[in-house]
Amino acid sequence: MELIITIISAIAAVVAAVYAVRNDKAHIKKRIRQKRDKISQLETQIFIKYRNSFGGGSVSPEQEKINKLNQEIRDLEDRL
Repeated sequence: MELIITIISAIAAVVAAVYAVRNDKAHIKKRIRQKRDKISQLETQIFIKYRNSFGGGSVSPEQEKINKLNQEIRDLEDRL
């Protein structure tokens, strides 16, 4: 019985540590930087791929990804 309680408490400690690291301000800022870098890469892909030939009115898949990443950045900034 004690072994089961020890295992459960160890798992709970690991989960708590992971949760604490993910909500750390430095980790959130790092994730924001990574998402901004990804946005920059996607914008470069859009420029290379379409070079002003992409018609207005429709949204490219890359632009949808950029919009999603911008929303995730806003969510992370709210957590700071």
